[in-house]
Amino acid sequence: MGVEMAVVVAIALILWILPSLWWRLPQLTLVDMFLLGFVMFFGAYIVVDAALHPYEYMDELAIVVLFLPIIVTLLMLWVFARRPSRLLRATSLARFRDDWVATPTWAVVGLIAIGLLYTWSAAAFFGEYFTLEAHKLPELERNMPYWLTSIGILTNLTAFPGALCAWGKARSSRGLAKVFWYAMLGVSAVVILGMGRRAVFALLVVVGWDIVSALRAKGRQAAAITMLVLSLPALVAISNVYQAYRLVSWRGVPLSNMVVGSDGHSLIETAAELNRTVENLQDRSATWRFNYEVVKAHLDEKGELQLGRLFLFGIQNLVPSALYSGKETFDTEGELLRSFQLEDYDRAENIFVATYGDFGMFNVVVAPVLVLLFVVVCALVLRWLTDPFLRVLLLGSAIFYAINVEAAYHVPAGLARDFVVIALTYIAIRAFLRSVRRMVQAQIPTLRGDLASDDARIRAH
Repeated sequence: MGVEMAVVVAIALILWILPSLWWRLPQLTLVDMFLLGFVMFFGAYIVVDAALHPYEYMDELAIVVLFLPIIVTLLMLWVFARRPSRLLRATSLARFRDDWVATPTWAVVGLIAIGLLYTWSAAAFFGEYFTLEAHKLPELERNMPYWLTSIGILTNLTAFPGALCAWGKARSSRGLAKVFWYAMLGVSAVVILGMGRRAVFALLVVVGWDIVSALRAKGRQAAAITMLVLSLPALVAISNVYQAYRLVSWRGVPLSNMVVGSDGHSLIETAAELNRTVENLQDRSATWRFNYEVVKAHLDEKGELQLGRLFLFGIQNLVPSALYSGKETFDTEGELLRSFQLEDYDRAENIFVATYGDFGMFNVVVAPVLVLLFVVVCALVLRWLTDPFLRVLLLGSAIFYAINVEAAYHVPAGLARDFVVIALTYIAIRAFLRSVRRMVQAQIPTLRGDLASDDARIRAH
């Protein structure tokens, strides 16, 4: 009975949020990206998961407790999104579109180069082994050089904004410049594909918004709706490609020496198997099920709340190993499983299950406050920033976090750390380039004077 209740609530969330996003399409903001992310993972995903796993009993009280913070968060975001304030409009996608076109070319190439450098270097590292088996890769990854793992972390921040800048510049360019930027977009797409389906989905959401909103602005409503309808089979096809790609890759790095399995299928043949995504969804534990299991275990008194321990100990993961020699990674998801005596296999951590693990039913307050705090901080910083590259970097990473629901709730602190690192590097490079340009410009009058003097002497002779 509990599954049916979850499906009814999920469908209600879909019918509530998605039409609202469609009618406000030109004015979407960061808040709307959170709305979309939450309704996809706790609305559409639940419907699909229930269809693949029917006739399963679930406790109704646990279902209610599970959905309560989600509904409260959605309601709060929806109220703010309907009439966005001046502060909230600083996070609008329309302004984001202007910024990704105005971002300096060298900075965009730099963002994409970070992902390329990581992909190439990691492939070279793993290529030193004759054959690779998937279950041995986590242990091998611990032996990667510190600088390489650091670049990998930065790639999670830079790949998404870099791809959107390449897309915007391709749309606004002509001739060879358009070809160049589409090539950069293709490179970025490969890097993002390795980051997972949620990363690809985030890219398609923003690119799709750009295309569909432009069609609607031109009065081509039918074309816009057609794009939406065609996006569904396109997402399934991309998911199939991803399922095939991840068989021969690790952390998004393609590995020619990966042992794939004994079915003898090539990458292309595997991508063409349309049921691969369905099989993956059947085998994978859906996002909401982790929330249910933790809530049910707590209601059955099988575990104790962590009272902020998951957040505080998760923060220590963000301290660089170079500054913290005795650092040990704190596995927040694994700690949740142990604390509530759950079976140990890969789950989908998210802000609602993590805040429940820390604070129990008080997450009905904690979760929406944290989401709102994230939006407000981003908006305040975006209003203060004047450089389009820095705005693209910040809002791009914020949108990626909003849509990518499956993340620990201390992740925003990591995004802030990485943003500061890249921003300071960018400011230093920009200052250097400007000083070089001023030096060159200062020398031009002198050079012109020297050339004029030489010309005068030649004429005198």
